[in-house]
Amino acid sequence: MFRLLFVLVLVFAGTRAAHAQSSHLWNDGAGSGQCLDVVNDGPRDRLNVVACGDFSGQLWTLQPSGMPGHYKLQTMFTGAGRCLDVVNDGVNDQVRMASCANVTGQYWELRWLRGPGRTFQLTNRFTGPSRCLEATDEGLRLRSCDRSPGQHWRSEWQVAG
Repeated sequence: MFRLLFVLVLVFAGTRAAHAQSSHLWNDGAGSGQCLDVVNDGPRDRLNVVACGDFSGQLWTLQPSGMPGHYKLQTMFTGAGRCLDVVNDGVNDQVRMASCANVTGQYWELRWLRGPGRTFQLTNRFTGPSRCLEATDEGLRLRSCDRSPGQHWRSEWQVAG
């Protein structure tokens, strides 16, 4: 009986992980049809906002972080072992893909905005609720939250908001 229960738990856990909901992350400020993407280079840690397509580096999943209301963001391209992370360099305004760990730089919150559509800002536990992920001419940066279009993100995730 114990073996059967153990097997059922493993099967259920594997099924749940395999069916994590993936979605593009569209950015309103970068222009129509622009998505967050992992650059397909050697380290696979750089990010950019480019034309949306059917690419695994643009399919993002939300994973529970263990902290209520916060998620880890992963792509199909880099897999479950890599998460969207804040570069801890003293300035703390850049992001990259890094090995998933129990660090606040990988805990992201979706702050829903009022208005048409399901638009949100992305804030991070490490940099605090006053800094939002923004698509800029210089790339992705964490900037003061000001509701500029570069800080408006959309997805198909079914998350309360």
